[in-house]
Amino acid sequence: MEASRAAHAQPQMPQPRPSSAAVAPPLPAANHHRPEAALPVPKRARMESTQPPYGAAPLPPPAVHVVPLIPPMGATVLPGSNPEPEMDTITLPTTLSEADFAKSLPDANISINIQVPSDPNQASWNLNGQTISITIDVMTKVKAIKQQIQAQLGSMPVNKMQLKNSSVGFLKDNLSLAFLNIGPNNDCLELLPKVRGGRR
Repeated sequence: MEASRAAHAQPQMPQPRPSSAAVAPPLPAANHHRPEAALPVPKRARMESTQPPYGAAPLPPPAVHVVPLIPPMGATVLPGSNPEPEMDTITLPTTLSEADFAKSLPDANISINIQVPSDPNQASWNLNGQTISITIDVMTKVKAIKQQIQAQLGSMPVNKMQLKNSSVGFLKDNLSLAFLNIGPNNDCLELLPKVRGGRR
């Protein structure tokens, strides 16, 4: 029975090995990736790279050059003193209100002097360098003062007159002497003719 099995069994032929010429070697995989370009380092990474590693001593702060203050030539500076000069204290004049200034005077009628310039070109206005003295109430307006001296100036127009005080400057027509704090102890007023284009 075993002989019949052997007779019916077919011998197995060895399978031929594939020829090396028939089988192509595997091709390398195509590299579709571009070479990585040098990308800029992020700002945060740059900052972190400048910091010292953990556990290392921190970098010392940059040195600051301090320029010493040099006192002026010839000045004597004591040790521990401040070489800078101190500001002088400026005392401003006290200005009273119109009513308070009038009350501060012993008499409301005051005498003032008005200095007239010398101007030969205006002979009709009697500008001969004289001084005009008048007695007037301290509450009188500047325009009324001009009208009072007009007769002594050859009817010089009021709008051509300018009155000036050394401490106040040019006086406005609508203000009184008390408002300007001008009394008997002030300097005399100065008369200036107003020219075209000058200050009103």
